[in-house]
Amino acid sequence: SAVATADREEGARRRSRSRSRSASLTEEAGFDEHAAATESTIVTPKAKANAGRMGQTKENASNSSALFACLAYSTCSIAMVLSNKALAATFPINIPIMLVVFQCVAAVVLVECARKFRLHPSVTYQDFNLDIALKWLPVNVCFVAMLMTSFMSFKYLNVPMITVFK
Repeated sequence: SAVATADREEGARRRSRSRSRSASLTEEAGFDEHAAATESTIVTPKAKANAGRMGQTKENASNSSALFACLAYSTCSIAMVLSNKALAATFPINIPIMLVVFQCVAAVVLVECARKFRLHPSVTYQDFNLDIALKWLPVNVCFVAMLMTSFMSFKYLNVPMITVFK
């Protein structure tokens, strides 16, 4: 019984020392002790200001990045639709595969340049692998067929109708 009491007293002293050490560390780091103890139930103005500043930076960067991605996609999509419609209406050669091949080659060259010159950190991918390319060949054939039929539709349909079918 005396040993158990001594053990409890020693444990209480250790916990007390640990609390005082962690309290001094949290004060040095600028954390509010009351907010840390009650977690999310009560938030003091000091803790709210610190959390708000840290969260806003990440949230603002994420929102602006998403907005930029949406605007870039919309701009490219609209430009491609309008330019393809103009090309289909005025291009004298009746071989849509030529324009599709040109657009695909231009896209590959642009992505390779972005990768080589590290224009954006998200442009990374593995080097060419013949086994993987053969596995993806049916998908690519279907994609090229979709591009060709889409391009041929520009010749006979107006832009709003093409947008509806997309």
